[in-house]
Amino acid sequence: MDLKELYKRATLYPSVITIIATIVFVTIDNYNYKSEWMTGEAFSGFEIIMAFFYCIFISALILPIFLNSYSIISQNRVFNFLSWFLLPMSLIVVVITHEVKYYLEYSHHFDSSLIAVIILNLPFLTALVWTYCSYIKHQKVGNLP
Repeated sequence: MDLKELYKRATLYPSVITIIATIVFVTIDNYNYKSEWMTGEAFSGFEIIMAFFYCIFISALILPIFLNSYSIISQNRVFNFLSWFLLPMSLIVVVITHEVKYYLEYSHHFDSSLIAVIILNLPFLTALVWTYCSYIKHQKVGNLP
């Protein structure tokens, strides 16, 4: 297993899961959506497009895992961990913190937008942890640099 395969597992599979889960969620959540600006179908389409661009953006933030092809990064556990998690986790923490802060200040209860944030981030978080553990396991065996 090489870094390209791990990158694919950390980005492609969570992106597909995120897009499918977003489609299901917005279909259910916007069932009775009414606004003077948009229809429910238009708003659902907008949310799906935003989820697609979020997946592309977070996939770009996962690119530093390829730094592990350099021995100075792959042999140092701190650099190894940071190259894997620093950028994507920074975005995930900022998004979740913003969502929680907003609802604690203004709504005082959580609604469907928190579920949407979880749908956007949980697959990537799970895949990052899974691929990192897989990388460490294969590195110990000697299959990866």
